[in-house]
Amino acid sequence: VMEVLSVLWEQFEDVCVSHNVQRIGTIGEQFVCGVGLSSSAATHEEAEALIETALALRKTLSELREARSLPPLSLRLGVHSGPFVAGIVDDTSSAGRFWPFH
Repeated sequence: VMEVLSVLWEQFEDVCVSHNVQRIGTIGEQFVCGVGLSSSAATHEEAEALIETALALRKTLSELREARSLPPLSLRLGVHSGPFVAGIVDDTSSAGRFWPFH
């Protein structure tokens, strides 16, 4: 399982790079990425890139599953548009977290 996840995450990162989408990190089994994080508003093109990335991630999972004869794997994709809050969780970690702002 860990080998498959490692390969999958590596391929997901390649998909993000090819679509100019920033990988934010993994949270448990979640692979989190985003666009427009350094600007006050994402552009239409950035939003399209995020949707294209989501579709490419789905295709990547399907291809990996077929190539390795894996049982069916599910992938849940979500897109948030709008403000978010970002911050450092504690002073012992340099990793930040992002939360949608509702």
